[in-house]
Order: sequence, then C-alpha cells, then structure tokens
Amino acid sequence: MFPRACILLLSLCCLQPTFAQTSAPKPDAAVKAGANERYTASSKRFSLPVPTGWKNIPGENHGLRDNVFMHPKPVQGFAANMVFIEETAPANLKLGQLVDSSLGLMEKNMPGFEASDRQELKTASGVTMIRVRYQCRFLPNGVTSKNAAYFVLLKDNRLLTVTVSGIAATPADHAAEADAALLKLEAIQ
Repeated sequence: MFPRACILLLSLCCLQPTFAQTSAPKPDAAVKAGANERYTASSKRFSLPVPTGWKNIPGENHGLRDNVFMHPKPVQGFAANMVFIEETAPANLKLGQLVDSSLGLMEKNMPGFEASDRQELKTASGVTMIRVRYQCRFLPNGVTSKNAAYFVLLKDNRLLTVTVSGIAATPADHAAEADAALLKLEAIQ
C-alpha cells in the first residue's frame, strides 16, 4: 500500500546504531539544546522544541535531510535519539491506513517486532498524530530496542514519521522527554 514509508522506517531502524556512537562529535557538528530552543524542519512544514540538553546534530552527518536529536547521556553505549523522515504520502490514504501499512511491513521484516501501544494524540497546537510503541531486535548482539514511531500528516500530502529509539535499559524519562517535545510539534502553514 505505502511501501516507501515502510522501507524508510525499516532502513531508519537499521541505521539507529550509527546514531548511538559514544565518541564525541566534532564541536561544530552538535549543539546541546538550551531551554526554549525550537527546531524547524528543512521543508519548513513543521517545528518542535528540542528537548533541553539533547544534542541537535545536523542530519547530513547521518545522510538525512533533517537533524537528529540525541540524549546527552548514553546508556550502555546507546544514546536515545529522535529521527525525522518526511515524504510524499498517497492522497487517497488516511493516516491510520498509512500506519497500518508501515506496521505490517515492520512486523514482517524486523526480528522480534512487537507493538505494545497505539494511540492517537493531539499536539498542543491541534496536530493529530498516531504514536506506536514497539520493540525489536535490530541491534548487534541481539540487544532489544524500545521505540516509538510518531506518524503525522502534514500539508501537501506529506507524511512525517518520527522515530524515538532507545534500548531496553534506557530510562523511561528519556522517552518521556522526547514525547513531551513531540506533543508541542506545530505544523507550519
């Protein structure tokens, strides 16, 4: 139904270990977010606050269009991170159908994939999103990841997929910080 979103999400999950590098990035490559720092996407279609203290890393450092946010305190060598993928969505599909398609492909292609929660949310500015929490084993040595994917339809039939990734040992407050920022996402008209 919507293979490009699913394939991008799968490839994104496979790239996550790259974002977990614990070596310090070049000084000009990452900036720790201060209070009230807001990130605006390269497409100018959405913005959201960078969680305070998280590193705001240029996406081109990871082959992505938009920046990557990384928690400043890695756990067992893995830093919780937020990755943004925006792409064209078929005009005839609704948000729930796009999410169903993505989840079906993830279940088929990700070892140990298990969705544990699916919820429709509204941001403070009224943007509707669907959050799906899931786990899988895509990391080396069979480490289980715990993730949340946020799906948002933006103007001009654009689908935004935000993946927040951690590992089983990642404290819940790392995901809560990302969730709080995403609930302040604003669509830009």
